[in-house]
Amino acid sequence: MRVAPLGVLGAVAYTVGRYGVGSLKQLVSLVFLFYLSVAVFVFIVLGAVMRLAGINILKFLNYLREELTIVLATASSDAVLPQIMRKLERMA
Repeated sequence: MRVAPLGVLGAVAYTVGRYGVGSLKQLVSLVFLFYLSVAVFVFIVLGAVMRLAGINILKFLNYLREELTIVLATASSDAVLPQIMRKLERMA
């Protein structure tokens, strides 16, 4: 988990070295589209469901702020899944 960013750096360096800097344009657009899709899902779909349940989506996201920051930075929920489960159990 700690050396995963080095692996990504190596893969990106190889791709740029082999295909040029222009290959990063496709990667950036893919990452942007992914995060846009996630944001639309979270705020529209999940927000609507949580509103029906009587929970404010912004307060919920603020409650999980630290864990979500780690998830976004590492692109993996494995590291924070136990903490998220504890917080969700405390909410119930």
